Amino acid sequence: MKSGGGDGKKKILLALNDDGYGPLTFGFFMARAFLRDHPNVDLTIRRGGRPGHVEEFEGWIRRYSGSAGHAASWKGVFAGVQRVDNLISVPKRDGAVDGPSMIQALRSYARRRLEYLACPLESDWDLIVDFGVPVISALSARACIRRFTIFDHGWGLSLDRIARECGANLSDKELRDAIEAIRKDESLTEMAYLFPPFLTPEEFQRHWVSLDVPVKIIPKVFGTHGPLDEVKEQATMSAKFGIPDGQKTVLISGGGTGVWDKIVPEIIKALLQQEDLNYNVLAFVGDDAIRELLPDWSAPVQPVQPVDFVQTRSRWVKLLRMRQELIYQDIIDGVTLILTRAGGATVNDAIARHVPLLLIPEPGHWQVEKIREAVESMGLAFRSGIAFGDLQDPRKVTDIINKHIQDEKELSRLRMNMESIEGDGESWFVEQMMALL
Repeated sequence: MKSGGGDGKKKILLALNDDGYGPLTFGFFMARAFLRDHPNVDLTIRRGGRPGHVEEFEGWIRRYSGSAGHAASWKGVFAGVQRVDNLISVPKRDGAVDGPSMIQALRSYARRRLEYLACPLESDWDLIVDFGVPVISALSARACIRRFTIFDHGWGLSLDRIARECGANLSDKELRDAIEAIRKDESLTEMAYLFPPFLTPEEFQRHWVSLDVPVKIIPKVFGTHGPLDEVKEQATMSAKFGIPDGQKTVLISGGGTGVWDKIVPEIIKALLQQEDLNYNVLAFVGDDAIRELLPDWSAPVQPVQPVDFVQTRSRWVKLLRMRQELIYQDIIDGVTLILTRAGGATVNDAIARHVPLLLIPEPGHWQVEKIREAVESMGLAFRSGIAFGDLQDPRKVTDIINKHIQDEKELSRLRMNMESIEGDGESWFVEQMMALL
């Protein structure tokens, strides 16, 4: 193993999976903590996924590199972001797991993994950290490089359960070999750092222990209460969205992908039929949903500004494009309630910013459903009793929003429970890694 570069800097590789919004945001906070607190680290980021997600990551780097005094370091990260092929993902369609596509992708995993392993990893890293990229552990082990995993679940368990719920035949050799290959690669990490139980349910702790991998629980969420230093002056609701500060606002979001793009426009149309709508609505959606509501709309070059859909009396309905230079935590700061699914990063961000959650089930996604159950049972989200099928009845959804956004007692209780959970978990994790060098 290499002991620092010729300039004395320690070389760290941060490898991020790209299955939705989670790796994007957790990776950002880790990179920011490394470079804020340890500017002598030579950090490189490799992440899978679509080019648009890499561009979004780069947009965050530009926006959040100002007053913290580490612009030079951020420039280094910007140059070091490399897009690589994504070996594991869970495709979605119409708000639920796309079972056939997921099973097809899983079938090809063992073959694609061998192709990946045929490309040797550079041997001069001091430390490699992966977020949901188990094949990196295999490559690191071959090169005798120190390697650690940070993740909010475990692919070897999640994909097994999701495949079963999608009706897959796990006696099929290709599927069985793929899942076993993932479990084998996961077992090669030196330690798995997992999030608190409301983000990483205990089933996943047992999964890693079953692989003989030591486990440490990160005792905090990532991010902090209140906007990051670099954008505080621009973080009010009026500055961000043109919505008067102090008014109630609900954010409707399917997460970091457009899986709700067919659903959200119908919910918005139903909300606009209410003559007494007394709160603002933000909808975090893809471009297809915006075009459904505004057929003549064309996407601007810069995606930051919200699209003013309509103003009804003294309240606004605004559409936010997926590609944003504001991180999600700064988008939700000042929101009263979030209607969403229980993705790990979405739940993390809501807790960090003390924004109550109203969670919709996601059929077929066992991991997300385990998070939803944990969050509701721990008093961090409303127990709404809402079903996924209710999304097909926009009036039922609007009735549920109306009920919960007016429940001041429960909103206050949820916020208090969230306030009891510490933030800045990324700094805790980075110090753990630096102590190993």
